[in-house]
Amino acid sequence: MTEAAGNPGRHLERLNILSKHVIEAINEIFSMAYAQTQEMAWAPPSGSDPDIRLVEKSLWINRIMIPLASREKTLSLIQAFFEKENMALTKAEIVEAVYGSQLNHSQRFMEAQDGNLTKLLSRTRTFLDKSLAHTYHQRPLDWLVFDIRTRKYLLYKVRADFLKHV
Repeated sequence: MTEAAGNPGRHLERLNILSKHVIEAINEIFSMAYAQTQEMAWAPPSGSDPDIRLVEKSLWINRIMIPLASREKTLSLIQAFFEKENMALTKAEIVEAVYGSQLNHSQRFMEAQDGNLTKLLSRTRTFLDKSLAHTYHQRPLDWLVFDIRTRKYLLYKVRADFLKHV
C-alpha cells in the first residue's frame, strides 16, 4: 500500500497540487495559442518601448511569456497596473487591488499589510528579473519602479543607463 493510499489527507493534498499544475499548463497553452492567432507586432521596432501585455493569466514581454496562474498575488498586482491607462498606481491603490479595502481595519493590521506589500513588490521584481534573465534584452527593464515626482509605482521603466548608449 502506498503512503498516499494510507493517508487520505495526503492524497487530497497531492491531487490539489497536481490540479494546480494542470490548470497552469492549460492557461499557458491558451496564452500561447492566443499569441499565435493574433496579428500583433510582437517585436517592437528598435528604440521603442517593449510590447508588454497581460493575456489571461500570463504576462507577455515581446515574445516571451511568463505564466502567473500559480502566483495569485503577483497576478493581482500586475492586473491592477493593466487596469490603469498609464500603468501607474499609488500605494493605496495597490493595497486595495491586491488585499482589498482597508476600511474598518486596525492600525496594526494596516502596518502588517504595508510590510506584506513591500515583500510582494520585492518578490515580484525578483521573479520577473529571473524569468527574463535567460533572454537577450534589447531594452533592459526595471520592474515596479517608484516615481518620486508623481508618488506612484510604475509597472516598468526602461533603464536610464541603457538609454545613454542607444
